[in-house]
Amino acid sequence: MSNNYKFQDKEYSSNLFLEAMETVATRVAKSLFVLNCYTEGIIKAVLTENKYTVQLTNGELYDLPARQGLTLAVNNIVLVVQVNGDINKRFIDCIRPY
Repeated sequence: MSNNYKFQDKEYSSNLFLEAMETVATRVAKSLFVLNCYTEGIIKAVLTENKYTVQLTNGELYDLPARQGLTLAVNNIVLVVQVNGDINKRFIDCIRPY
């Protein structure tokens, strides 16, 4: 039984094949999750212990989750992470002073 694999008409040993797939996966992941920028916003409402409404400097409002353990207060300024031009709704964690 051979430990070789074919990928795009090329034959690789198992180690080379895994390395090639890891390289492809890394490139795809980097292109999908490019950190574009941080945008400032002001907390307009605290919805729950870990969720709040923030208004960005451009006027857009978002209901976002906060990292556990942060103290949220209305009018606090936050730093909002944007990924590929979209608001990253997974974590908003930088409250001034930062």
